[in-house]
Amino acid sequence: MLSVESITSLLISNNGREPGARTNWHTHPKGQVLLVLEGEGWYQEKGKTAQAIKKGDVVNIPDNVEHWHGASADHGLVHVAISNYQGEENVTWLSPVTEEEYDSVH
Repeated sequence: MLSVESITSLLISNNGREPGARTNWHTHPKGQVLLVLEGEGWYQEKGKTAQAIKKGDVVNIPDNVEHWHGASADHGLVHVAISNYQGEENVTWLSPVTEEEYDSVH
């Protein structure tokens, strides 16, 4: 969870994704929390097995962990994303999740 002592500026956003849509691989210097509101999807940290996520799930993403998240192939996904800034940065975008990487989570 984001600690009160480390909060300087928060970004809170409501994100909706169509079936099959996902983020690129990315990191957050001060971590991120996802609150899944609707649908089904996936969360994966680099080098680890993907986790299925669904309505009601909370995903706590540690500082600087490379990851992606997105909708499942058959369902959309709606989630609130909460991340803290470090200086002017709250995310570092990396390479796209390939079709092979995405297909391997099913």
